[in-house]
Amino acid sequence: MRGKATRGPNISAALYDGAFECFCECSGVTACRFALCSEMPPTGDDDCTYKTEHGACRALDATEAALKALRKKISGELKRLSEID
Repeated sequence: MRGKATRGPNISAALYDGAFECFCECSGVTACRFALCSEMPPTGDDDCTYKTEHGACRALDATEAALKALRKKISGELKRLSEID
């Protein structure tokens, strides 16, 4: 029996010249809590239906969760930086 899937997709975000870019990548069907496979729970043999051929995640709720997790990490880093001054 595998452990409970608790992760969301990996996320990479950047801001260049005012343009926001965000890319969410599959974190693996046995780890991602948003995974949806033809056989549930996922065994790891099938790809998630949200995974594109290039490894990106198309699930909107997974993308939202990844952005919220990123926001939390950024807020923590901003707090840490403000405490240095």
